[in-house]
Amino acid sequence: MNKILVIAPHTDDAELGVGGTISRLLREGKEVYCMVLSGAVVNNGEGDTFKECERAMKVLGVKNLFISRHLIRYFYAERQNILQEIIDIRGGINPDTVFIPSTNDFHQDHKVVCEESIRAFKNVNILGYEYPWNNLKTNLNYFVKLDEQDIKKKINALKKYVSQEDRPYMRTGFVRNWAEITGIKINTKYAESFETIRMVK
Repeated sequence: MNKILVIAPHTDDAELGVGGTISRLLREGKEVYCMVLSGAVVNNGEGDTFKECERAMKVLGVKNLFISRHLIRYFYAERQNILQEIIDIRGGINPDTVFIPSTNDFHQDHKVVCEESIRAFKNVNILGYEYPWNNLKTNLNYFVKLDEQDIKKKINALKKYVSQEDRPYMRTGFVRNWAEITGIKINTKYAESFETIRMVK
């Protein structure tokens, strides 16, 4: 895992699902690219969650950020355009590992991104990130150990989303507890876990 692409349907998705792992990968000198396809609110105008996303990614240390402005909850109508954007970024980056929403995620936009990403990346590793509130079942079998500094960066990145601060899953206590519960599963203090969708060796 040396060149990584994180594909996020909306601003805040990458930070929530992969934030700690992004921090660790960057600490280890890996190349990390993030692609965001939409804002986290219906209004995709200037000064909203796109600016917050830029600030959050800066906290994590991400320098390679690509943002599109598809309308939230209507990705199904943009499916082919989204696929083409993913294919275009694939050609420019040639990642060896891609993080996408889990195959069990029932959010309509997340499902489109998951399905089109699997179509686009047939010969690279694909890992699915998920949220407890978007999944009725899980297939989490790939774990990434995290340090305190990774959790702090994730929390501080999420704090940049002032417009989303009333969401229960944005609370510092929840984010830390989520990482602790995941860490217990592999006998470490903190971790993030992912679904192994495709592994290529």
